[in-house]
Amino acid sequence: MFIKSLEKDFELLKQQISQEVWNAWLSVKESVERISTSSKALESAGENLLIAEGEYKEGIGSIIQLTDAQTTFVTAEQNYIQALSDYKISYAELEKTIGK
Repeated sequence: MFIKSLEKDFELLKQQISQEVWNAWLSVKESVERISTSSKALESAGENLLIAEGEYKEGIGSIIQLTDAQTTFVTAEQNYIQALSDYKISYAELEKTIGK
């Protein structure tokens, strides 16, 4: 009876550990995808900012368009930095979970 109880506890523990590792791995995968997405958004915002700056210098763009482009660029940059940070944290959590 005692051995059966230990075996059951052991199986439960294995399942819990497996679930924790799986969740940590998914978190890393998700953060890698966010890096890719935010990197593309940052690139696009940078291109839009260059266009807005050029149009403003030529007199065909407004200060509002330029300010909007600057704001969008800064927001995209913050999102990219946050994605990098989230990746580092999730990777450290994965390493902790697997015992590294």
